[in-house]
Amino acid sequence: MWRFLLTRYLLVFAAANLLWESIQLPLYTISQSGSVATQAYAVIHCTIGDVLIALLSLVAAMAVFLPIGRSERAALLLAWGLAISYTMFSEWFNTRISFAWQYADVMPTILGIGLSPLVQWILIPPVCYLLANRTLHHRQKHQQI
Repeated sequence: MWRFLLTRYLLVFAAANLLWESIQLPLYTISQSGSVATQAYAVIHCTIGDVLIALLSLVAAMAVFLPIGRSERAALLLAWGLAISYTMFSEWFNTRISFAWQYADVMPTILGIGLSPLVQWILIPPVCYLLANRTLHHRQKHQQI
């Protein structure tokens, strides 16, 4: 299970986040002020950051649950919660304290945190898990035939 998560899931996750980061770019001021190269760098940089958040969240959850033999579902839920919590902190810190990036006027916010990155972390991890898991089971089924 963990090998699956650290390979197939993260590949599907990376592709989905690359697409999401590209689509949500107009919700940040860089889309109006940055060059095409700067925007491309931001999309790639943020995608890599998303993958690292997911990876570190999974590793932390594994460190908690693997030794005690808890279900993979509990670990996945913890990893998901850690990633959402980190994203909320990161968005707040980077838009309010360090000013590393800014939201465009069209970004909907909740308590000053961009709605798009929150929805990203609420939707993408479970959808990617289901897609990766489905392709794995489909592949295993055809290998048995």
